[in-house]
Order: sequence, then structure tokens, then C-alpha cells
Amino acid sequence: MSERKLLPGKFVWFELVASDAKAAQAFYAEVLGWKVAPFPMGNFTYEMIYAGDTADTMIGGYAPPKNDRRPSHWISYVSVEDVDATTKAAAANGGKVVEAPFDIVGVGRSARIADPQGAELCLLMNAAGDQPDAPSQPGRFFWNELHTSDPAKALSFYDKVLGFSHRSMDMGPGGIYHILSQGGVDRGGVTGYLSSGTPPHWLP
Repeated sequence: MSERKLLPGKFVWFELVASDAKAAQAFYAEVLGWKVAPFPMGNFTYEMIYAGDTADTMIGGYAPPKNDRRPSHWISYVSVEDVDATTKAAAANGGKVVEAPFDIVGVGRSARIADPQGAELCLLMNAAGDQPDAPSQPGRFFWNELHTSDPAKALSFYDKVLGFSHRSMDMGPGGIYHILSQGGVDRGGVTGYLSSGTPPHWLP
């Protein structure tokens, strides 16, 4: 097996922050066939999401909300080489540090940021490197899309903070869609489509 390396700009983990994790787990088991396996982490147990039966099919996990004022939501994790430096860059370019950098025992280092429009994203430096890119498979995430109130400012932010380049596509009535890439690999998209009353967000 070849040694894994970091793939900056790749979305590598997905977490459902759910007020009723058991109900969510039952839903996704029925719809997507996802399985759940407990993973002890110090004083609590983290519930991993498996798209299949083996360890290499782990795609994310379930986390409890920090308060009851926010509805359940998905949060995406993007790979970076230096969590601390990226966090500082986010703050310096109009973003917000939601959770300061911290170590995850046995995994690496992480932080949570928000862009200037308020869309949140987690940063992750996996000490073991990232899983290599592979063809899409059933039950796994394959794209990440930013729905934002200001695509131009968002594109500038993610260029400066995460090093994403972009190209734009005219979708006619659907408006302009922007493809984010890094290292020649497409990683996600940006759209100005935002339902009324919905805050800017990343959608895996």
C-alpha cells in the first residue's frame, strides 16, 4: 500500500450535527444503507458512519449540537496542510473563527471557521494523510456545494484562505455556477441560489 499524503482542498469528512441522532441514523440506514459503529474517544463515544462493512468505508460521523437553538445540519471538513495558519488567514480575510484550532487524539488537528457570509466549514489536518481520490461509489459523498448570498466575495475568500481556483459556467436561467478546484482537481461548486430565509451554507 502506498503511503498516504495530504490532499489540500479535498473534502475528507462529513458530520451530521443532529438533535436526534438515533432518528437520523434510522433514516439514513433506510435510504442509503449506512451503518453506524461506536468509536470511543476519551470520555465519550463518537458514532462513525460507514457506507459499507469495512473501515475504509468510513465517511463521517454524528455529533450532538452544542445548544438547542440551531437546527440539525451537515458540516464538511476540508483538508489543509496547516490548520493554525489557515485559521489565521480566514480571520484576516473577513471570516470568523468558530472553534479555535485543537488536537484530535489519534487523528490530527482541526478548527471550524465561517466565511464572511456566515457559511461554516471545518479544517482538518489528518496526521495519517488523506485517502486517495477514487471514483464515486454508491452511498458516499461526491460533491460539496456552497450556497451563498455573495458568490464573488466567497470566491475571493476561498482563493485566499484555501487556495481554490475557479472557473465559471453560465447555466442560463440557473445563473452562473462556479467550479472550485485545487491542484487540477475539481472539489466543489459555488452558487448564488439561496432559498428565502436560509443562511449561507455548505451542502455535501
